[in-house]
Amino acid sequence: MHVKKHLGFSALRKIISERLCEIEDCRQQGKVDYTLHDCAMSAFAMMFFQDASLLEFQRRLQESINHNNINTMFNVTSIPKDTQLRDLLDQCPSDKLDKIYADFFYHLQRSKYLQAYQFIEGMYLMPVDGSQYFSSQKISCPGCLTKTSTKGVIRYSHQILQAVIVHPDNKQVIPLAPEAIQNTDGTEKQDCEINAGKRFIKNFRKTHPKLKIIYGGDDLFSNQPFIDELKAANMSFILVAKPSSHIILYEWFTDIKRMGEACLLEFTQKLNIKLFSSQCALHRESLVKVNQRLTGFRINGTGLYNSTVRGEKLGEATSSPEQPRLLMFIVPDFLGSP
Repeated sequence: MHVKKHLGFSALRKIISERLCEIEDCRQQGKVDYTLHDCAMSAFAMMFFQDASLLEFQRRLQESINHNNINTMFNVTSIPKDTQLRDLLDQCPSDKLDKIYADFFYHLQRSKYLQAYQFIEGMYLMPVDGSQYFSSQKISCPGCLTKTSTKGVIRYSHQILQAVIVHPDNKQVIPLAPEAIQNTDGTEKQDCEINAGKRFIKNFRKTHPKLKIIYGGDDLFSNQPFIDELKAANMSFILVAKPSSHIILYEWFTDIKRMGEACLLEFTQKLNIKLFSSQCALHRESLVKVNQRLTGFRINGTGLYNSTVRGEKLGEATSSPEQPRLLMFIVPDFLGSP
């Protein structure tokens, strides 16, 4: 597949390098041995070469040919040691890198590459989920999230909320700027995935005000305050609702099925080497009450999805049913506007 020039590695490296040069370095310049640019680009090189650790990366650089590759490919003048690399990058706010995602996304739009990711009638499917990338009982910082076990042991962690643009027919995904889940000065309560999700929606709309999005999320986002945020940002959504947290909603949908007002779809799909026999009951345009305390709101579709693994191989008779999952969605161009 031919890669256009402005989407190749050299273009990506240039985007990252230019944005890193814009970040203010608060250190005294006369005492600086390694620039912020060189430290960040060295970290990018480590990820690019998929080294398992900073130590392995430093060992790679001991070979002259690899050292020259870093200088040439990543425009690095001087390469810092691992301790210096950690200390400097820890002080750099992660949101300073958000513009890199927006820049490369613009190049994808400019090249018409994004058209291959249109999911339904010009809309893009954007699943969002939280992820933990650091955890320790000894190492911590002021921004760490904390969790105390029943034995009183405190564990510190760093988490992010990550969103990507996906399409069922494409193996590659397009990452968007993540939202950090971290504690900040002046706040009594810990940060959480829900609050990070609300911040992400606002930041996303500032960067992409007109992009048609279908927000995909798990049960954590299936509550009325968050859905109100999505609707205010003019986003469609597909959200999972678990039986344990949406008792009223499940009772309502069970009645809908019993009255024969839901259409039933059955299909079989193959994922890796497993066969899934699935049923999906759909109901269009409904006034839904998420739980007993909240007022109802109108969505244009609910679906109960039940999947059963038919077997490890084709024709195998064994099966193990999964727990049914209820999906709530507003996808106007798919089922008709509510």
